[in-house]
Amino acid sequence: MWTITFIGIDELQPDMLVAKEIRDSKNWLLLRTGIRLTPSHIENLHKKGIEGAYIGQEHKRVLFKEDEPTLQCRVHIQKAINDYQKQCDGQRLSYAPMLFDTLSDILLDQILPNSGAVMAALEMLEWHKTLFQHSVNSALLATLAAQNQGLVLADCQKLALGMFFHDYGNLHLPRDIFEKTTSLTPEEIEVVRNHPRLGYEALTMLGALDEESAQIVLSHHERLDGSGYPYGVSGEDVNPLVRIAAVVEVYDSMVSPRLYGRPIQPEQAMKTLLHKAGTLYDRAAVFSLAQSVPIYAVGNAVCLNTGECGLVSGVEIGSAMRPRVRVYYSAEGRRISPYEVNLGDVTNKWVVKSANAIDEVKPSVTENSAVALQRLAL
Repeated sequence: MWTITFIGIDELQPDMLVAKEIRDSKNWLLLRTGIRLTPSHIENLHKKGIEGAYIGQEHKRVLFKEDEPTLQCRVHIQKAINDYQKQCDGQRLSYAPMLFDTLSDILLDQILPNSGAVMAALEMLEWHKTLFQHSVNSALLATLAAQNQGLVLADCQKLALGMFFHDYGNLHLPRDIFEKTTSLTPEEIEVVRNHPRLGYEALTMLGALDEESAQIVLSHHERLDGSGYPYGVSGEDVNPLVRIAAVVEVYDSMVSPRLYGRPIQPEQAMKTLLHKAGTLYDRAAVFSLAQSVPIYAVGNAVCLNTGECGLVSGVEIGSAMRPRVRVYYSAEGRRISPYEVNLGDVTNKWVVKSANAIDEVKPSVTENSAVALQRLAL
């Protein structure tokens, strides 16, 4: 288990693990997340006037006797978390193991002490593995977005619990509708739109959630413009935690394997959310998620606003939309000696196009003059 602690500059020691990137007063990056401190690092931080750093510290878990359902619940949730981490690694969208430990602790600490929550979790697992995995993914992503937005731990905990059970109402839908792989009829859509209310009522009866977490279950399909369900609330009536829940639920549904369609790339999913930010979805919630999840996979080809093209060479949590890029082609389309540019360190360059192969983003001859003019304008 990892904990993250702010440690003053005079107490920093070599080999400590930096848990949050360190920037100077002008927002220049000094040290990245995951770096082990050296004496020269600490000396440089002193010179830059840095007050301290967030440090990750690993602790051994305290084992205690658990009843069989609770132990079974722990095992399956941890497996789902591990599966999600493997999925991220398979897409070359790696998160730090320390981060997964922190997120899983927040989730498990909310579920395991409550017998009603434990039984409800096992019911979801028995109902459908896809539902269970989506629940875990959503809880992890929501917690990550909430932390990025600066929410306090208590709110992160409520959000994690609510998101884990947000689709519990699906257990009360006809199985053939839940597993349908073709478009739903208008009548079936009306049936499905009842699942937030059904989940809220069932979990409340079980005593599995506090009221704030239960409200996330009830309202995760509400939208800022009032077009959501079950009650069509809008604007300021949409709870701040629900705003994050709504964004995360849609994002994970788009990027995860589904019974009714193929998943889409994270970049496409995020563009869909960004397009609707401020109308359907809360802007701050969309941006906090965009900064939290890697949008561009390592190895993806990208074209920058300057016309330069290359491959994504690294992605950092907190700078997901501004990856490191190894540039291979100039704005004029000429092959050049490769060099690295970290978009997190510059303000005048950004990704405008991405694809699986560099030939798909490399500028054509007809584009060269326009690209050259664009560069002159910067």
